[in-house]
Amino acid sequence: MTRLSSFPQSGFALVILIWILGLLSLMAASFTQTIRREISISHGLKTNASALAIAETWLMISGFMLTNPDPQQRWAANGAIYQANINSAEVRIRVFSETGKVDINTAKDDLLHAVINYAVKDLRQQNALFDAIVDWRDADEESHPFGAEAIQYAKVGLPYKPSNQAFQSLDELQLVLGIDEAIFNSLQGLVTVYSEKPAVDYSLASEAVLKAILQEYQNKNIHDIELENSVNNRRDNRALKNQLAEKSDIFTIIVETRMDDGSAASIETVIKTQDQQDNRILDWRYGQKNQSLFDDVFLNQVILIQNEFTNNH
Repeated sequence: MTRLSSFPQSGFALVILIWILGLLSLMAASFTQTIRREISISHGLKTNASALAIAETWLMISGFMLTNPDPQQRWAANGAIYQANINSAEVRIRVFSETGKVDINTAKDDLLHAVINYAVKDLRQQNALFDAIVDWRDADEESHPFGAEAIQYAKVGLPYKPSNQAFQSLDELQLVLGIDEAIFNSLQGLVTVYSEKPAVDYSLASEAVLKAILQEYQNKNIHDIELENSVNNRRDNRALKNQLAEKSDIFTIIVETRMDDGSAASIETVIKTQDQQDNRILDWRYGQKNQSLFDDVFLNQVILIQNEFTNNH
């Protein structure tokens, strides 16, 4: 009788033991997965930090190259894209002079029309955006024919109204009635708040800015020989002379790093160059706003620093 009654107890203990071992195995598997995930996250943080550190280093190098006392090594600031290959990373740097853009506070009307019309194709929308921008920055409360003052902003439920003063930053342009994300993205590479000039320096303008102005002038039968020559030079891939960078001291610099393991980092900043030891930062942001500098569309524009450290290209 004793043997017969002990058998079920032993079997039940064995079931409990198997169940405990199974539970421990599940816990061990879960713990292993958690450890692997944490290792992966830590590795990702480390590699992204490395990519960011490289980008910040090349941002400082860019400031140096824009003020290089040797004109043969000074970088161009017309949207040129430079590339450096270092160990397990590729770095691309793009530089724009702010004097090669249209200042939304001070530009002549035809230049402001030019960049708006280049970014937006609908005629009524073009007029509305131009008037809304002017209404935002002018000091009065009287709206232009297609524009918007406080009343129009209230009607569409916006909790703010035009500042009635000059734009303080380019991001402020996103608050203007009628400017959505797509329009802002189309405009941001063409306009500035930093040049404080009524005109654009064609010799430092990007190809997109030149195209926008040329298109506007052609529509109005305006002939600008200097503009047309600048466009033709760009089409023929004739480079800027290095000393042209001396005509500007405010630049947008975009630095993008791509690592072999897939991690990446991007910085966009606006700097005012004082000298090679002291550059003042006017704007700074992390992350990529538009298309990557590594997109195929830019392939033919890349200047390899290892092969050519001068601007004679």
